[in-house]
Amino acid sequence: MRELSSGYSNDHCAMYIGNDRFIHAIPSIPLVPLSSGVCIWSLSEIETYFTNIVFAHVTTASESDRLAAVEWVKDRLGRPYQYKQGRQSANYDPYDPDDDYSDRWYCSELIWAAYYNQNNQRIDLCKDNWTSGGRVYVNHILGDDECETHSNIPPNVNIYVRLYTDPDNYKIVHFSTFGSRNPDGKPPVFRWDFENDGTWDTDWITYNRSGQDYEYESFANYTVKVQVKDDMDAIDETTETFTIDEEPVSKKPLNKPLTFFLKIFPNLMQLLKILLRF
Repeated sequence: MRELSSGYSNDHCAMYIGNDRFIHAIPSIPLVPLSSGVCIWSLSEIETYFTNIVFAHVTTASESDRLAAVEWVKDRLGRPYQYKQGRQSANYDPYDPDDDYSDRWYCSELIWAAYYNQNNQRIDLCKDNWTSGGRVYVNHILGDDECETHSNIPPNVNIYVRLYTDPDNYKIVHFSTFGSRNPDGKPPVFRWDFENDGTWDTDWITYNRSGQDYEYESFANYTVKVQVKDDMDAIDETTETFTIDEEPVSKKPLNKPLTFFLKIFPNLMQLLKILLRF
């Protein structure tokens, strides 16, 4: 990421930890509260101070390695920024007794150490680029053969199914993509295949807070598919299986104790009169 503000280094890096949040180590920025040290920012906050953003992932890291790296860097949350100019060598060990600055971090050192501490220290994002003194720079990480860069983060899609929204016709099912998002660009678009038969029932449409309704022809098990596409044409999709019963949820019997109670006292006024006698 290229920094917009003057007075700081001309590059920066952060780790994506989910839900539009990034964790990074930054120096103090005037008028920005809680900005110094290891902290969490949203993408929009990062875009306020940085431009020419490039996304990357570590090709040699397994899913468990990535999750462990995220947890490792979360454990550094709140630690100070590493300003010490004389201490140039990067350190992966936050508990090093011989380094007074071992748990203070600059941005690229933090990301490098998070992965270096996984998989028995076999993930080294700076192994081919060590400079004299052993300092890790952002361009070293981006240039490492274990790091693959991208200009886009794909969107992710969620699907929610609500049955029997219409009491007069409970073959109508309500669908929503609430929670779906495109973390690095414009709002995504969606399309639906309500019976998962390979034929899209809608064109690409923008997100609608009220969701989508679809009426099915019979009582049966169904699978619905939805796709989401971002402004870079990256696509994510998911499916959900559900059952339309002959008796709608809204008309199914209440729980047994309450049903028994109502059978004994079908008239609430009658019950009230009985209680008032005591």
